Amino acid sequence: GGGSRGRPMSSSAMFEVGLSFQAFEREGIVREAHPFAEFPALHALVTQAVAELGEETDLMEGNLNVICRSYSPGEGIPMHVDRKELFDEVVYGCILENTADRALEFRRAARRGDVSAVYRLPEAPGVCFRMRGEARYSWQHGVEPLRRGRRVSVTWRWFAEPRAVDDREVGSAEHRAGGEG
Repeated sequence: GGGSRGRPMSSSAMFEVGLSFQAFEREGIVREAHPFAEFPALHALVTQAVAELGEETDLMEGNLNVICRSYSPGEGIPMHVDRKELFDEVVYGCILENTADRALEFRRAARRGDVSAVYRLPEAPGVCFRMRGEARYSWQHGVEPLRRGRRVSVTWRWFAEPRAVDDREVGSAEHRAGGEG
């Protein structure tokens, strides 16, 4: 992908658990990346963070997408706003390590396009966060390419209620997603 201001941006090392966003983006297929049940420590982290930060107690594991990322110098996530149609409202994350000079940043643009407000998440190991509403859809968010250090994070969200395709639901079965592009 391309970074801001024309700089090339290398993506981070990424490992998915539950349903695969990468498979959906690349192939239009919603399928399981790796079974959530095979990662008990990750399951415990997600369960505890949702219990502390969220309103829901059901993890709805059949729709869950968990992304584990490790960032090195030169890597980041381009600034973006989320697509409402693809995922449910709430996104959670947890910082496992950050010795880098960058962190998750939110920017709100004024009508003329200038950045009118910036918020940078104070990242440290164990910091968990929940994003919804304007934080996802009105504020651009991303991680500028690291200049030094390392950043390790886990992010999780739920695919929007699965659409029936060939009378099957999203789950471990592979199928083509309908209507997204």
